This record gives sequence, C-alpha cells and structure tokens, in this order.
Amino acid sequence: MEALKKTLSFFIPEDVIDANRRRYTRMSGAGMTVTVGETYYDVENWSEGGLLLKAENANIPSTKYTDLDITLRFCGEAGMASLKHKGRVIRQANGRIAIALNPFDESDKVMFGRLVDSVLTESFIASQLN
Repeated sequence: MEALKKTLSFFIPEDVIDANRRRYTRMSGAGMTVTVGETYYDVENWSEGGLLLKAENANIPSTKYTDLDITLRFCGEAGMASLKHKGRVIRQANGRIAIALNPFDESDKVMFGRLVDSVLTESFIASQLN
C-alpha cells in the first residue's frame, strides 16, 4: 500500500490521495431525499456506506449509533424509486447529519446497485448534453 501511495504521489499530491481514501465513491445528493421517521431531508452526498444530510437547525432525535429506519428516495428520468433501509447517526454538526448505512443484504444490494447505475447514467447523459 505504501508503495502504491508513493507512486501515486508523483502524479497526485499526497493530501489529495489521503482526502479521497474512502471505501465507496461519494456521489452528489442531487435528485435524492431521505425520510427518517416523518421528516424529509435533502442529501448533500451519499455512497453505499452512508449519507450526509442537509439539516438546517434540525437534529435526528436519537442516541448515537442507534439504528434508524430510513427511506432512500431517488428521483430521476424514469420516475421515483425508493428503498427502505437501516442506518445510524454518527455525527450531527453545522447543519449536517452523517448517517452510516448498515450493510445491505443481497436483494437490497442489487436494488441499490440499480439505483446507483441509474443515477450515474443520467449524470453522464446530462454531462454530454450540456
């Protein structure tokens, strides 16, 4: 791993490599909302591992690391798709709430993968049309 990091540092500054060391790629939250309980939140960014919610002056009333029922809602060209899942609050600060998603079971992983593919495809098409 260190050898790879050293090699990449010739092309990419080391602070950029460290900043981008994530298990899953983060994507923009455009077109996605999340429902926790009865409250809707806009999503700043998301990945298979978690979500960063925009929550101006709002907190999710839970103790840290308590599982929450979450509904992920994706809105795209093909319409609205939703997926119910569980996650837990890991941080609430500065008008944002970070939620770690619990691991997906096989059927939810397939559904989530399809939603990700749809979002990426629509993003690519939009970039080519503009």
